[in-house]
Amino acid sequence: MLTNYLLILILIIFYLYLFNFSIYPISLAFPVFTIFVGLLFLENNLSVKIYFFLALELLIIGYYLGVKKIKKKYKKLFIPYNIRPVIRTNNPSVEYYSFWILSIMYTCLFIYHMVKMGIPIIRNTEIDRFNFIGSGLFGIPGRIYLYGLPFLFIFTFVYKEAVINSHKHFKYLFSFIFLVFVISRILGGFKSGLINIVALIILAKITLYGPINFFNIIKEYFIFIIVSICYALWMSTKFSSILNIYSSLGKYFFERVFIIPALPSVFIFSNNMFNGYFLYFLNDIKYYFGRYFNLFKPDNFPTVKIISAYIYNTPLTETSFLVPVTITSVSELYLNFGFIVSLILILFIGYIFGRIFFISRIKNNYLQIAMLIVIQDAFIEFITKGNLFYIIFNYSLMIALTFLLYMTLKLLIKLSVFYIKYYGFPNVLMGKQVR
Repeated sequence: MLTNYLLILILIIFYLYLFNFSIYPISLAFPVFTIFVGLLFLENNLSVKIYFFLALELLIIGYYLGVKKIKKKYKKLFIPYNIRPVIRTNNPSVEYYSFWILSIMYTCLFIYHMVKMGIPIIRNTEIDRFNFIGSGLFGIPGRIYLYGLPFLFIFTFVYKEAVINSHKHFKYLFSFIFLVFVISRILGGFKSGLINIVALIILAKITLYGPINFFNIIKEYFIFIIVSICYALWMSTKFSSILNIYSSLGKYFFERVFIIPALPSVFIFSNNMFNGYFLYFLNDIKYYFGRYFNLFKPDNFPTVKIISAYIYNTPLTETSFLVPVTITSVSELYLNFGFIVSLILILFIGYIFGRIFFISRIKNNYLQIAMLIVIQDAFIEFITKGNLFYIIFNYSLMIALTFLLYMTLKLLIKLSVFYIKYYGFPNVLMGKQVR
């Protein structure tokens, strides 16, 4: 027991020492730390505890090297912390209307998904909230709900904060997108729905302004954090299985934060599931390619479903509801590369993650900064949950779709404006700009 507390204390002190009590994007991957705490108290094998501890230490070291070790030629380009990028755009009105059309498109697809599948918060919340592809149309409406709305929120947030000559009514557009985003998370029935919004705002703020002191984060977002926690508590009362198993919400929250997320990792290490290099990755690639591209009907299941079926004793079939599990990047890399190679890869992942944050501080284009924030969010998702190829596929698809739709809308509006000007019609699209 003393060893457990010692490992936890060393990890916390090590992070605080390296990053001077500041919140960096890697700090938002803190659920992997709570999983580590749960694993310490569930796992009896000391070597597994040491491995997970070393993995997190190497992740932090890699991130530190990626952020702090700056070549001299980049130092002049690096925007000092606490100073946001200052971007001037050539077509603020065109961009304003492009964002409006894109936001209406995404809102309509979100509403379609909810109408087609039903609203999870008022139906079978425990199952309906995970059905993202049931609304059809190749799963696009479901992915717009899950990924598209957050990405659009990030794009408009960056634009609002960084572009100094935006359209005078852009704040109303941003308020609309933010409202739709919040409503989508409430209706979706996820306990962490509002907490994820807070995390996304903090990630964008850190990327734009640099690391933020922990206490300043609490002070600035105190009300939103309290509301998010209250929503999570309220949502917990809607799960009948929870109310039947746990005697109190306090006990449930303790196990939900520390114990339940650690179960998949404990299962993986207890059963020594490493059987060969890339074995589970190849299995996942086969499944997702077969399912998402309709190239063939997959005769296998992804790693997360296999582990979920074993842990919760659920039949491994397409029709069974398999509880989503978080296997973490640490456990997934061990599954595919064993102990030694996985530790090297974790160090490399931390370095790349840190480098992406650094690169975002030398960019002076709002689209590039927004996409780098989304990529950082994907890193956080992978570090905490694992399931690498699911994340790669969905994030890549929605980044490409959002970017291409936005650029296409900009082009169409520019052509429309040119056509109107050429034929002498009133310029109804170009509004006054705020400078």
